[in-house]
Amino acid sequence: MGITFVTVGLAAGAALAAIPLILHLLMRQSPNPVVFPALWLIRERSQKARKQIKIKNWLLLIARMALIALMALALARPAYNSQASLGDREVPTALALVFDTSLSMQYTERDQDRLSEAKKRAEELLAKTHEASHVFVIDSADPGVPMSLSPAAARKSVETRTLRPVNRKLNAAMGQAFAAVLGSDRPRKEVFVLSDLTRPAWDPQRPVDGLDKVEKANVPIPTYLLRLGVKEPVNVGLADAQVRSTAGIIAVGEPAQIDGVVRATGPAVERTIEFYLDGPTKRDQKVVEIPANGEVTVSFRTPALEAGLHTGRLHIAGTDPMPFDDDRHVTFEVRKPFRVLVLADLNDDLDYAAGALDPPDPPEGLPRAFTVDRFLTARFPERSWGNLRDYACVILNNVRKVDENAWSSLSSYVANGGGLIIGLGNRVDAASYSEPTPTRLLPATLNKVIRPDGGRTSFGKADYSHPIFAREQSEVANLDADLAGVSVTLYQGVTPNTTNARTLLAFQDGAPALLERDVPGPRPGHVLLFTVPLSARNRADDPAAWTDWPLPPHWSFLDVLTQAVPYLAGATSERWNYQAGEFISVNLDPSKRFTSLLVRGPGDTPANRLGAPAGRSSLLIEPPQALGQGQITATAADGQTSNYGFSVNADPAESVLTSLTPAELDELFGKGRYAVAEDTESLKRAISEVRIGHEVFPWLLLLVLALITAENLLANRFHRERNTAAPVPAGRAA
Repeated sequence: MGITFVTVGLAAGAALAAIPLILHLLMRQSPNPVVFPALWLIRERSQKARKQIKIKNWLLLIARMALIALMALALARPAYNSQASLGDREVPTALALVFDTSLSMQYTERDQDRLSEAKKRAEELLAKTHEASHVFVIDSADPGVPMSLSPAAARKSVETRTLRPVNRKLNAAMGQAFAAVLGSDRPRKEVFVLSDLTRPAWDPQRPVDGLDKVEKANVPIPTYLLRLGVKEPVNVGLADAQVRSTAGIIAVGEPAQIDGVVRATGPAVERTIEFYLDGPTKRDQKVVEIPANGEVTVSFRTPALEAGLHTGRLHIAGTDPMPFDDDRHVTFEVRKPFRVLVLADLNDDLDYAAGALDPPDPPEGLPRAFTVDRFLTARFPERSWGNLRDYACVILNNVRKVDENAWSSLSSYVANGGGLIIGLGNRVDAASYSEPTPTRLLPATLNKVIRPDGGRTSFGKADYSHPIFAREQSEVANLDADLAGVSVTLYQGVTPNTTNARTLLAFQDGAPALLERDVPGPRPGHVLLFTVPLSARNRADDPAAWTDWPLPPHWSFLDVLTQAVPYLAGATSERWNYQAGEFISVNLDPSKRFTSLLVRGPGDTPANRLGAPAGRSSLLIEPPQALGQGQITATAADGQTSNYGFSVNADPAESVLTSLTPAELDELFGKGRYAVAEDTESLKRAISEVRIGHEVFPWLLLLVLALITAENLLANRFHRERNTAAPVPAGRAA
């Protein structure tokens, strides 16, 4: 803690406190003793009174000296905790301006958004900044090293700040700011953060970057947080939009259903949601009522669609403080259903997998994603084994034996990108699955059938890093619970291939329940091996009753199969909808040799012509700095074109307008190491307290008044006592 004076010269006035003492010493009269022997008794009393008068005079003298000194100090306006040099309020400064350019700064009030307000506040700061200062302009979207600018150049840089859909957490921007000002030789160092201080723009679970460097340098860097915006924001936005489908597939000739989530911040409100399909023409609209600080789902159905990519857009009609979240884009593909071949020795083993993928009565509104050809192995034409390329997936369930020619056809099919699922059961002849050809195809060697300890077991946790089991975090617990509820009384013991097998699902006792093997080839394929059958029996004493997995109430059987088939067909790697900041990956048709690619959009992004990716069948595009829908036109050597597309939406968290709490700010910056200002006046006060310090002028004035009162009381009392005292004989006067 240091003491400085706003008016240093007046502090010297404290020396005037010595004037009463000097006058007292100079004007002190020497006593003229007079001998009066007749009054010796009075002499003793007189000496005692003289001592008391001396003490009272010294008290009055001290009070008057202190009064003069305090008046001089008060006029000098002392302050503590000052960062300013003595007597200097305007010095060259290393000044960092950290701008929050996230989309929540678009919030508009009185025809001014938060970013415009931030620029205005920055202009006010720069107008009062010493011309020899170093200014660093930093924003949350730019990871580059900031340049040192003059205040004039910094004003131009401030004007170029724009809202960006792709931003870092501001924790990282603070690290840039601290490093920049520490590297400057200017005597004063300050950081100003211009942000709405909403939680999504920060990582409140960890301190901002660079605090350790500031502590190590032992250099005070005042940090001012200028909170922009309103205390009680009101907004309605689209938090999500998805196409309802089975395994991400919309079948040709069937309608698609698009579900949107509308979220309100503030009071309950009624809004109109518009739906656009494949262009600017509005297809439908619905009025929805959103509860206070709540959300609702609104759904739209398309007409029957042709094969190919389609685009949809949901829009909130009317005006809004944050226009960016009034739109939500989706891109989806309409294609022929996946064709699947299911083979089994018995009808009881044929119907469960076939019925799960291609039910006779699919749920209303859910597009049909699969068509299933089902055959008993005895009736499957021998010639058809060599003609499997039209199938996205082949399922063999509880098949006793597959001959050598069939295994060869299956190996060729998988090596050319096909997918094979095998379910093992009581009919399987383990020896026939251990021949050289199937051994080169299967992920494990078959051993004996195992009955678990205690007579039953169930599934353990799945490998959620695999596309078949990839789920939202909120869905993982539900899938775990359903798998754990499955009863397994028998399963096929296997020895996994140690070099190219991966266990995706195990039993509670650790034995493999589902294994995968990748098969290399012109277009690599995959083999999935279940150690239980993909079927069930109603009677527990039936030799084929190994598990109740396909039976109600278990739903994970259907869920896993409907995810496995698209994965084996290579469709799960196709993606058309992205969040701002993600790389765009577009799968190109490997059967065509493209020579050029033209990327348009999203939004007002300029068109970009690219060369065909060498040796790869996919195109990787850097995260676009705009929201909306993009189009890719791929041109082959023969001049034929293929069209691809994608959508980019804002992170839904950008619409969350919850402010950081004081406890979270303490976690970010350290308690007492920052100042929060809500407006220009509070910012001025915060700057004044740091640069000048906390003035003690008001307290000194109060002390001066107290001393004046005390001096008057003492003087009146002492003079009154002197006047009422008995007169001293003239001969004994001092």
